[in-house]
Amino acid sequence: MSQLYWLFWLGGVLTLMTFITMEVGSLLWNFYASYDQVLASSTTMYVPIPYVVEVGELHGGWFLAWYVFLVCAILASLVHLALRSGIGDLKKLGRAIYRMEPPSIGTRQPYMVIFQIFMANLCFATVYALIIIGAGITPASPLSGGGISWKLPYALANAAVYEELWFRMLYVGVPIALLGTAKGARGIDSVRPIFGNVETIGTGHVVIVIISSIGFGLAHVPGWDMYKLLPSTLAGLFIGYIFLRVGLSGAIVFHFMIDYLATLVPVLNPAVNVDSLPVNDLILIMVIGLFVLFWAVFGAVYLVNYAKMGIAHFISLFKDETSEECSEDIQAP
Repeated sequence: MSQLYWLFWLGGVLTLMTFITMEVGSLLWNFYASYDQVLASSTTMYVPIPYVVEVGELHGGWFLAWYVFLVCAILASLVHLALRSGIGDLKKLGRAIYRMEPPSIGTRQPYMVIFQIFMANLCFATVYALIIIGAGITPASPLSGGGISWKLPYALANAAVYEELWFRMLYVGVPIALLGTAKGARGIDSVRPIFGNVETIGTGHVVIVIISSIGFGLAHVPGWDMYKLLPSTLAGLFIGYIFLRVGLSGAIVFHFMIDYLATLVPVLNPAVNVDSLPVNDLILIMVIGLFVLFWAVFGAVYLVNYAKMGIAHFISLFKDETSEECSEDIQAP
């Protein structure tokens, strides 16, 4: 059984690494291919509070500069995680492969955390989608109806960076930093939590992540529909955990991995016709679908274990809080 688990884990890691490489290629290709369209177009800037409030537009060169920032932010996040992982994590990965001992749930190896939660989230999203479709509900999507164009890759890159700056850095990192300052943190220690990667996850951290995750779910309702509230809220919890455990770069990479799967067909065949897909594209879609199904099935292991770990941690935090309050009551004169 352990060898079978190791084999599935190894297949998951290798295929995910391959797909990340393809997604980066998709990001760069779509940016290059849309240069002229971006210069001739505009994009709406908004503030999620949590419902989206439009605050202005960027036109021409400013739009292009923003797109450049998004691409650089994603690439920088990938490089930052690779540098953080370093030789040490590569050796751990090598030992895990050689000894047939996959990293445990809750590991602090950046990419392993992201891979595990990616598959766990994909498992829930797949099961939830099957339930929704089985119930006869036709899911609404702001991405449907317009075919595959340069706007889709831009919108997904924008979501991966912009939403993480708001929902993780501003709505999680800043409150945690203020909480630390109130408890006596000074200097760099009072600022570092803004970018995540905290030493320990306390009760205040959990409450802040839960609140921001609900806001993250609500922000997706207007464009999608109420069916999107639950999976988006759960995704917010997962990304919140990655933010606390790995940092802002990890949250951006995870969001990018999830969203940019939708662009793999046009990057491998830029002339894709959505009305009558060529046989090669249909085969590609089937292959991608099989990999997604594989990740979703294997992700059930991580979904169950992370759910158990999260519930246990949540209960232990509030037990500790209750014990401290009782202790203070007993010692009070």
